[in-house]
Amino acid sequence: MPITVLANEAKNRWLNLRVEASRKAAFEQAAAVYGQTVSQWSLANLDAAAGRDIAASRTLCLTDEAFAQVCDMLDEPIPEEQQELANGRPAWV
Repeated sequence: MPITVLANEAKNRWLNLRVEASRKAAFEQAAAVYGQTVSQWSLANLDAAAGRDIAASRTLCLTDEAFAQVCDMLDEPIPEEQQELANGRPAWV
C-alpha cells in the first residue's frame, strides 16, 4: 500500500531519530549506494515499511483448513433466526 503524498503538500514537520554511530554510518552508506541523502533513503524505506505494516494489519490470513471451514459456512443456508433479523425493521427507524 503506497503512501500518498500530495504534490503541493509542504514538508513542515520534523522526525528526529537518535541512533548509534554505527547505525548512522550504515544508513549513510546505504543512501550513497542509491545516490540519495540519508533523508531521501530513510523516507523511501519508512514509506515502504509503513505501507507493508498497514496492509498486514488489514489482512486476515487463514490456514487452508480454516479457509475451507469458512467456505463451508458460507455455503450453508442462513439460520432462520438470522434471516428474520436481517429481514426485520431496524429499531431506529
